[in-house]
Amino acid sequence: RTSSLSKKLSRDHSISLVYAQAPHAVPHRDVEGADNPDAYCWFYYTDEPSCDTTRMFLPNRYAGYIESAQSLAYQFESSGCSGIVAFSQGSVMADILCVMAEEGVEPWKSKLRYVVFMGGFPARLEGGNWDSVRRKVPSLHFIGAEDTRVPPERQRELHGMYDGAEVFEILKGKHAVPGFMKAAIRVGDFISSKAGRGENRSDAVP
Repeated sequence: RTSSLSKKLSRDHSISLVYAQAPHAVPHRDVEGADNPDAYCWFYYTDEPSCDTTRMFLPNRYAGYIESAQSLAYQFESSGCSGIVAFSQGSVMADILCVMAEEGVEPWKSKLRYVVFMGGFPARLEGGNWDSVRRKVPSLHFIGAEDTRVPPERQRELHGMYDGAEVFEILKGKHAVPGFMKAAIRVGDFISSKAGRGENRSDAVP
């Protein structure tokens, strides 16, 4: 889903995307079209191994998110990444990491310089207070106006939780990673402004 964007970032901005591996297997019954039994996810919405998307906007347990955060921390540091580009459920996981950064959890507190959200929505922990946490990690939000999987209002809700957040609205955008040139330039410029030129500018992609 990110191949077009990845090629443009590498060619025009010398930015490489590092594809992080999620640790939790998706039950076969939850895979869209039931044609990818090897799919993985960052968490389950309940204590049962299920990625039932009917629960995606509700307060959830996010079972397994701590293991995913630990796995991502290792992949983030070992790859020399400085930020995150996240799509769909990956955006929820990235939002969780940003909350952890505000709570002082390393490496996110000191090393997470920016995050790019695409088709994202807020993480809401059942019984938690994440809604009240202001996220200060610099962020860029791509919002697809015609996204039927994650409605634009949910994406704007996530955008509103970040201080000084930037936004790029795509009038005919659906639930997809934008790979067109203007979007790639915006992502590249945003990353360059936060990481600095001449530094390692890699991004983990959850």
